[in-house]
Amino acid sequence: MISQPLLSVRNLTRSFPVQGGFFNRTVNHVRAVDSISFEIRRAKTLGLIGESGCGKTTVAKLILRLIEPDRGEVQFNGEQVLDFDAARLRAFRGRIQMIYQDPYSSLNPRMKVKDIIAEPLEIHYRHKYSAVEIQDRVADLIKRVGLHQNDLSKYPHMFSGGQRQRIGIARALILQPQLLLLDEPTSALDVSIQAKLLKLLLQLQRVMQLTFLFISHDMRVIQLMADEVAVMYLGRIVEYGSVEEVFTNPRHPYTQALLAAMPSPDPGKRLDRLVQLKGEIGDPSNIPSGCPFWPRCPQKIGDVCESAPPQLLPVNETTTVSCHLYHDPTSGEKSYLGASDDSLAQH
Repeated sequence: MISQPLLSVRNLTRSFPVQGGFFNRTVNHVRAVDSISFEIRRAKTLGLIGESGCGKTTVAKLILRLIEPDRGEVQFNGEQVLDFDAARLRAFRGRIQMIYQDPYSSLNPRMKVKDIIAEPLEIHYRHKYSAVEIQDRVADLIKRVGLHQNDLSKYPHMFSGGQRQRIGIARALILQPQLLLLDEPTSALDVSIQAKLLKLLLQLQRVMQLTFLFISHDMRVIQLMADEVAVMYLGRIVEYGSVEEVFTNPRHPYTQALLAAMPSPDPGKRLDRLVQLKGEIGDPSNIPSGCPFWPRCPQKIGDVCESAPPQLLPVNETTTVSCHLYHDPTSGEKSYLGASDDSLAQH
């Protein structure tokens, strides 16, 4: 029996106004997140990947309601998060925590480590735990993340970047959350430190049965950490599926390009369909009609890609893709699936 998802997101959308002119009026809108949907099952990891500016961090903030969506649904444990009042939202945020990209700015430099880790517990459960109980939980967590008891009396500036991120992890875990939103948690660290931190996260997930939404621009990290992966481009998910399927048989040209850019110790085993993209990532305030990826796509199908926006539809039991190479834009059927290069060139 397949378990119900812990987190379910449906058609989540958010735009931001662009102001300009003499009177600073709204002259345009940036569609940061455009009708995305996904699920994360308990004790599993969904990797959310894409170039900088594609909307990954905005998705995490929308889930936490740090930003309110324009429309869509967010269900956590079967409850509609967007319907929560202030009291229920406060309780919800105790069950879902975020670990930030920058371990330097995410910690208060004026607070000792013991106070940084204990602060969420004191905010959410001030009258539930005694000072001794809080102290014991902090001591247990500092050990779990690989630091020492004598580190509790130190300040953040006395630690390396990797150690500061461990402090941030301990702070997130003090409330015993069910879901962690990890926003590029290793991107600011050296490669050797990244490996140790990722190993720690996998260990904590296994022991504490944690669920992860892991945001990254690094395909290698997603391959190591995730069970499923959602590839984002200009606010939309263009490919979604199991890590094994997406990494061994990527369908969308953008996914192929991301995988082709991965460094490999054996160039002979790199992706056969090496894809080189044209130009820079598109402007989210001026998204082209049709498929948003067509100006950069080396496999564009005539006018089809420029005129008809592709839908995110299944190509097999584990993968969905938003690409006209696999779907007929008029019927939704897989009319292009398996077509030869010559036949594609005729469209």
